[in-house]
Amino acid sequence: MKTKAKIKWTLDVLMTIALFFLMGYQFWGEAAHEWIGAGMFVLFIAHQICNLNWYKNLFRGRYTSVRILQCMINILTLAAMLALMYSGITMSRHVFVFLAVRGGMALARRLHILGSYWGYLLMSLHLGLHWGMVLNMVVKRHTSQHNYQAAGFITGLLIAVYGVYVFVKRNFLTYMFLRSEFVFLDYEEPKIKFFLDYLALMGLCIFIAHYLAKLVRKAGNGRKGKFMRKIAVCLLAAAFMLTVSGCGGSSDSPAGQETEQDGTGQNGNDAAAQETLAADEGTFSDQNGQKEHTVQDSDVPVVYMTTDLSAEGLMAVYEALEASPSGNIAIKLSTGEPGSNYLRTDLIGTLVQSFDNPTIVECNTAYGGSRANTAMHYQVAEEHGYTAIADVDIMDEYGSMTLAVEGGDNLTENYVGAGFANYDYYVILSHFKGHAMAGFGGAVKNISIGIASADGKAHIHSGGTDGNLWGGDQDAFLESMAEAGKSVVDYLDGNILYINVMNRLSVDCDCDGNPAEPDMHDIGILASFDPVALDQACVDLVYAAEDGQSLIDRIESRNGLHTLEQAEKIGLGSREYQLVNIDG
Repeated sequence: MKTKAKIKWTLDVLMTIALFFLMGYQFWGEAAHEWIGAGMFVLFIAHQICNLNWYKNLFRGRYTSVRILQCMINILTLAAMLALMYSGITMSRHVFVFLAVRGGMALARRLHILGSYWGYLLMSLHLGLHWGMVLNMVVKRHTSQHNYQAAGFITGLLIAVYGVYVFVKRNFLTYMFLRSEFVFLDYEEPKIKFFLDYLALMGLCIFIAHYLAKLVRKAGNGRKGKFMRKIAVCLLAAAFMLTVSGCGGSSDSPAGQETEQDGTGQNGNDAAAQETLAADEGTFSDQNGQKEHTVQDSDVPVVYMTTDLSAEGLMAVYEALEASPSGNIAIKLSTGEPGSNYLRTDLIGTLVQSFDNPTIVECNTAYGGSRANTAMHYQVAEEHGYTAIADVDIMDEYGSMTLAVEGGDNLTENYVGAGFANYDYYVILSHFKGHAMAGFGGAVKNISIGIASADGKAHIHSGGTDGNLWGGDQDAFLESMAEAGKSVVDYLDGNILYINVMNRLSVDCDCDGNPAEPDMHDIGILASFDPVALDQACVDLVYAAEDGQSLIDRIESRNGLHTLEQAEKIGLGSREYQLVNIDG
């Protein structure tokens, strides 16, 4: 074998190994993933240099059916790799952090998911188109080529069948077409099983590409050959168009200009927040046609509001409730992924430390990330400053406990962290913002998904079926959030209050380490004893804001208001409320 050929083979083998490692993000962590990815990019560039002749001959010679197939797969593979390069550099927190890239995170995240899942399949198909060379090297060492080829076909077919099962089981279509912007990672899965599955999936692509190329060659350049060419081109073009539409359709309006912030995380646009409120206390103007739910009626829940996004403003809106928490007090908030818009301690610290021996409580995530296991989660809580202001308890560290769900359409049981019963009173402190799956996140989401254990989160996401976390029925998921929340409120029997902070109003949630930059002004802090009224008031304020369209689009694209509809239906709270502005 010539030296250049050896280099090519070495590059291909190293890229294949790197590809497996990159797909197994959960086993190596973020830093290793970035460094291996950077190495993959170097190998890919070297691979392109070694194959410059392909580019030189791109517009030379006749395009046979096989050449068209190869060209289409190569171009799409190149597009996937370029998407991964751009998104990897944009989202980097280790290798390319010195570039200090700002903005474009939402697009980068979607491109990274698309590039990863399409790229894996396309690179495997690319390998399959050249599989004949691998087989020829092996077959030459055997005297009975016919028997060897037959055995190879049967073995390949069996691997391909299992590969189909893996493709379905691991929800590749969900991620290939961005039906979900969250990737579920099983940190407890044995490495050998994961890599055998992905090896089988690669085997499926190799089998398809190899035998499809043979079929196309056999069809020749006659009528059958032309038909095969058209089929191949149409299928690949359709895949490309669906991917592009998925990338554009899954997101809402791109983030706009950045705004200056002060030390509290407030963007300084108090005037814009004040303009949202009407002169008459408890009402506000609606710029987007959303139904107003404010009423002047003493029989409906009161929602208190301030536009003062500071520690003092947070204390003032809490004190307006005139609550009297006692016993073991839990502060339920989202600790947030690193890089997210989680609530900062300089804003919430005074309130948290105003209680006697408070405990910040959370539960582990079901989607992977930096908070998927307890040890990592405590580390994140420390890095975000929460352990400096209170004790922190990851309530499902020792498993789950079951709460009964009364009147639900989907759930009969809700699984919360086993430590949930250790507290007498809950202060639900939520960062109101958008959410990639629920449309928005506030108090109801915090008491349902937030208090649910990792297993409970999966149960809610599946709509009570314990099936696919991310590909289930959307309305069933939204309804299940309301039902799980009601089980928590029923159990606590009035020993709970709710505060929503409306700052950094991104379309993405705090479970996203690379959220879209907010393109609307901060609004304020709201508090109530009714989680439904509180969330509805926040939604109404977003609809009333002149710059709230991106978040409105996110809410409506996920049918997010259905959570509040279900919550009111089952008696969790009221969508009608009286809004009281405490700023005077």
